[in-house]
Amino acid sequence: MERINPDDIEIELEVDGFMVKAYVSIRPYAISFLKRAKKYFEIIAFTASEKSYADVILNEIDPEGTLIDHRLYR
Repeated sequence: MERINPDDIEIELEVDGFMVKAYVSIRPYAISFLKRAKKYFEIIAFTASEKSYADVILNEIDPEGTLIDHRLYR
């Protein structure tokens, strides 16, 4: 799998015991939106993805853990 967009982030995940690379695109202005919204709202990330996959991506979006207050998984 190769990078489609130069703004993609590259992550490594364990899938069925194997490490695989994946590329994830974060929507333009998503992080700046979260920073602005955080001033007024409690931010909760809900995903139907597996916790192991979602945490890798959410850690990229919010590496210091200051934007997202709660993480909910399936």
